[in-house]
Amino acid sequence: MPGQTAVSGEETNASAESPLAGEGVGARVTAVFTAAEKAAEHIMSLAREEADDIRRRAHAEIDTYRQECRNTAEQEAQRIIQAGHDRAGQIDRDTRAAADELERSARERRNRLLEETHLIEERVEWAREGLREVVSRLEQVASHDATESEPEPATESS
Repeated sequence: MPGQTAVSGEETNASAESPLAGEGVGARVTAVFTAAEKAAEHIMSLAREEADDIRRRAHAEIDTYRQECRNTAEQEAQRIIQAGHDRAGQIDRDTRAAADELERSARERRNRLLEETHLIEERVEWAREGLREVVSRLEQVASHDATESEPEPATESS
């Protein structure tokens, strides 16, 4: 029976290891699944954090781009406004120059008209003097002719 003992010892060992081995494999599988679940949760957590980080960076980049666009638009608007002010200033200067030229031309024309009026007044005065002289001479001629055509008073002989 000693041989049986060995066999039954082996059976006992085998049967004793078998349930332990079976429990060991199940525990190992469970441990592997648990570790895999924890790893998956950790990976998901890291992925969420990375996604949140990417989202924050994207929002920051969008805000930066939006600000750059706003700044660019404001600078362009300032350039347009400045160009408008410059153009308005140029129009104002051109208008003032044209008005000054018109005023200068009007003054020159007024001065020419005053000078021509003065010359006409001098000519009218000269003509009046000439007419007075003519009238005076005509009066002299008329009075001279009147004295010549009058008969001399006859002396009365009484």
